[in-house]
Amino acid sequence: MKERTLFAGVAQGALWVVLAGVVTGTFLTLPFAGSSLRAYVLEQKRSTGNWKALTEIEVASGATIPSGMHAFFTVPATVDRIDRELLLGGRGQTVRYWGYCFPDDDDPENPRQSVGFPGKLFLSERERAWRAAQEALQKNFSPFRLVIPQKQTRSAANPVRHQLERFVGGMTCYIMTEKELPIGSDSDDDELNSKLEQQYGTDPRNPDTDGDGLTDGVEVRGGTEPLTRDTDSDGLIDGLEDKNFNGRMDRGETDPRRLDTDGDGLPDGLARSGKIRTICKDNLASQCVDVPYGMQIGEDKNLNGKVDSGESDPSKIDSLDDGIRDDVRFYKCLLDSKQDC
Repeated sequence: MKERTLFAGVAQGALWVVLAGVVTGTFLTLPFAGSSLRAYVLEQKRSTGNWKALTEIEVASGATIPSGMHAFFTVPATVDRIDRELLLGGRGQTVRYWGYCFPDDDDPENPRQSVGFPGKLFLSERERAWRAAQEALQKNFSPFRLVIPQKQTRSAANPVRHQLERFVGGMTCYIMTEKELPIGSDSDDDELNSKLEQQYGTDPRNPDTDGDGLTDGVEVRGGTEPLTRDTDSDGLIDGLEDKNFNGRMDRGETDPRRLDTDGDGLPDGLARSGKIRTICKDNLASQCVDVPYGMQIGEDKNLNGKVDSGESDPSKIDSLDDGIRDDVRFYKCLLDSKQDC
C-alpha cells in the first residue's frame, strides 16, 4: 500500500511538471515514460478535489467536462478516429481550452516524442488566438504602455502550439477549460456528439432523427429543428429547401428557417393564411375579394421543391421580372375569379 501511494505521489508530481510546462512554456524531461503517467491517470475513476476523470463509457454515452478543473478523459476504444471539434462539442471558436494526450507506442498519430512533451498538445481556436495576442503584446511592448513583458522561458524549438486535431480510440488526455464542454462520441456519423444528442433530444443511433433529409448535426449548426421536418411550417420539409443539405441557404434555395424567403407575402410552399384580408381593385371598393383565415396560399403549390408551370418562384419577389410582385399577381388572380391562383 505504501509503495502504491508513493508511486501515485511521484507520478502526480511528474504530471504537475507536464501541466506547469504547458502554463509556463518550459519543457523538461519527464522522469516517467508516457505509459507510466497514463497508467496513473487510468486509476483515477472518480472526482478527487479539483480533479475529474471521465471513463470510456462516460465519454461514449456523453458527458460534461467541468470548467476550472484538471480533467482527464479516455476516447472509447470503439472509436476509429474523431475530430477534435466533434469530440468536444464544436466549442473551439468560443471557448478557451487546452490539453495534452499521452503517447501510445501503438499509435502512429501520437507517438512518443524525443524532445519536449512525449505526446501532443491540442488548443482551441480561441486559446490559440489568445496566445497569439499575448505574443503580439510582448513584441510591441514599449515604456508608454502599461504592459509588463514576461520572461520568455519556453524552448524556441518546442513552443506551446496546437499539434493534435484527430483523436483515436484508447487515447487518454488531460484538458483544462474555462467553460463546460460537451464531450462524446458519434456512433451514427451525424456530426453531433452523444452529449449534444442528449441535449437536443435526437436519436444517437439515427443520423436524421426527423427524416427531413438533413442530418442532426447539420440542422443544429444551420439553425433548423432536428426534431421537426418542416421548421418554418411553410409546407416544405427542410431537406427540400436546403437542396444540397449543407445547412446554409445557397443560390437557388429557399430558407428552411423562414416561412416566406423572398418576403413577397406568400409562403414558400403552401400554408394556411393567418388572417382575413379584403383585397379590392380600386379605392372605391367596387370589386373586392376576401382571403379568409385558413385559406391555402403559397408559391410551390405541389410542394416538390421545384418551380413548375403555374407556380411563382419562392426565391424571387417578382418571378417574371415584369415589375409586378408575386403576391399582387396572386390577389389579382383572385379578383378575376380564377380557380387556380
